[in-house]
Amino acid sequence: MPGHYLQRLKIRQLDLLVAINDHRSLRSAADIVGLSQPAVTKTLKLMEEDLGLTLFDRTNRGVSPTEYGVILVRHARSILAQLRQAGDELADLTGGIGGRVVLGTLLTASESIIPAAIISLRQQRPGVTVKIVTGTNDVLMPALIQGDIDLVVGRLPEFRYRSGIQQEALYDEDVVCVVRSGHPLLKKGQLSLSMVQSEEWILPPQQTTLRRQIDRAFLGSGLEPPFCSVESVALLANRALLKASDAIGIGPSNMYQEDIETGSLTALPLTLNISNSPVGVSIRSDHPLSPTARAFLEELKVASGVAMRAAESSEA
Repeated sequence: MPGHYLQRLKIRQLDLLVAINDHRSLRSAADIVGLSQPAVTKTLKLMEEDLGLTLFDRTNRGVSPTEYGVILVRHARSILAQLRQAGDELADLTGGIGGRVVLGTLLTASESIIPAAIISLRQQRPGVTVKIVTGTNDVLMPALIQGDIDLVVGRLPEFRYRSGIQQEALYDEDVVCVVRSGHPLLKKGQLSLSMVQSEEWILPPQQTTLRRQIDRAFLGSGLEPPFCSVESVALLANRALLKASDAIGIGPSNMYQEDIETGSLTALPLTLNISNSPVGVSIRSDHPLSPTARAFLEELKVASGVAMRAAESSEA
């Protein structure tokens, strides 16, 4: 029976299963786990023989998990995540100055509260390691559920990925449209959506909450969403493109605050009718955070409070 064999699986075998699944290649998986490709091939074959199940289908283009493989990989991820958390808690008990946090984020919060939280955490725990994984919610939330990520910080999803996830709002953010200094639109005074609908825009991906809000704002005014000349959340690339072209960019005001203050970019006098959306943190509801991750969450809350007070002061 598969159950008897599964009780004898080793951590290295679990790592191998996850690596094969993620990279869809025995050669790549071998590099990840530090084995030769023949050794990986042999190990996988023995596992399948002992289980009496085919875990991965082999093709000329690589490997893909069978329905049995999908189930086993999902549980392997959970076991490995719990072992990593156990290691963090043991390290915390022995010294309280180390540990590891894997953080998922879009660029929304990475310009403000995340650096502040990391600096404060490292002052308390000099040996801590913080790994930042960037992406959209359609990538980050499944990784969170699987245990590959400890927590996700960013604009909270409107509808998806609520099951098994606990969310907490940290602060509200406003959105600004920006263009290069000297842009022709700046000579036209207050702008309407119809006046910018035909312009080229640099927009976040379709999978993001902000992109859906932008589309709804135009559709609600009887207009088609604007043409997306570049779909990107790469902040450095977006800034360079905006400064060198007549494209319109959009994003959280804190993301472009420094550029606006220095005059390299200018906020458009345009009302998008996009309500402020909460930036928050998402964690798994069925697994407690490690001590290090809990400490990082507390620093995020402190940093978000500072950011809110600064925003209120600038508006006063």
